[in-house]
Amino acid sequence: MAHIGMVIRNFRERCGLSRSELSQHICTEKYLYLIETGKRSPSSHILYKFSDMLQEDLFQYYRFLDCIDPVSVCHTVNGFNWCHQKGDYIKLKELNSKAKNMKDFKIAPWDTEILLNELSIQLFIQKEHEKCVTKLNQILSDSSTQFVDLASKARFYVLLSTGHTILGNIEDAEKATFEAVQLIPDKAIMYHDQTHIAVHINALTSYYYSKNYQSVCMEGLRLLKYLQDSGIYDRILYICFFVSFAFYHTGDFNNAFFYFKKGLYNGLTDYRPLDIYNISLQDLYWPMMEDSRADHALVKEFLKLYGTPGVDDGTGNET
Repeated sequence: MAHIGMVIRNFRERCGLSRSELSQHICTEKYLYLIETGKRSPSSHILYKFSDMLQEDLFQYYRFLDCIDPVSVCHTVNGFNWCHQKGDYIKLKELNSKAKNMKDFKIAPWDTEILLNELSIQLFIQKEHEKCVTKLNQILSDSSTQFVDLASKARFYVLLSTGHTILGNIEDAEKATFEAVQLIPDKAIMYHDQTHIAVHINALTSYYYSKNYQSVCMEGLRLLKYLQDSGIYDRILYICFFVSFAFYHTGDFNNAFFYFKKGLYNGLTDYRPLDIYNISLQDLYWPMMEDSRADHALVKEFLKLYGTPGVDDGTGNET
């Protein structure tokens, strides 16, 4: 098993620092040696100081200390998360292929990260929707499957919900989303933020397809506040568009076009072709684009960036 001292030594050597240089004004050189050899554990105060010196958040590696190579696994998982956040499944496929050669990703529980990526690629690039849903059901019903944590299991349910939504199985999508929600607390741990957002966006989508528009508005506004309070701006455009559609359906046109405008702005500042492709398939996307109450200068700029019906779905394919 690795220890935090190994991580500190790794980054100290990358920075070309001696123990004497790193420990200066923090602790004794001997104490740093004891930390790096696993004979002592640094206090949070000392670890903060080492993080500042090395310009690296050392605390994030505690989650990976059961790994053979915690630094490489942490950086690889961060890469996976970035791809999922951006909907860049071409890049995810590339990273996943490289990760398969790493020892940690060949054994439980980190092998489930590889599996989740493969299923995401199957769903979004290969578009083998039914096969993907069948495989996800098998994995989630198998009690021997070892997930990294509850957030990891929730991501499998999120993908299952998305697969059911694509296939038009709205009731099954809602059930999968409910299972995911039960696994993630409202006040998510920092590294669960992305999963927390994905789970509740799926809930938002499920409410919309079941025509529960009041719940879409309530959940969407709650989620937007959560993102604002957390300083996270990921997927805001997706939420804004669905909230705008829901307000439109309830007859609240002022709020509908207010959030529609926010969605357009966010789409211009955060390029998300896969999200926009999915949003463009919704019932009110084009009617609201063409409505006289929309900001047509903004709509024109938006459509110039994303195009019209032949939108690139984010996988390199024209649809």
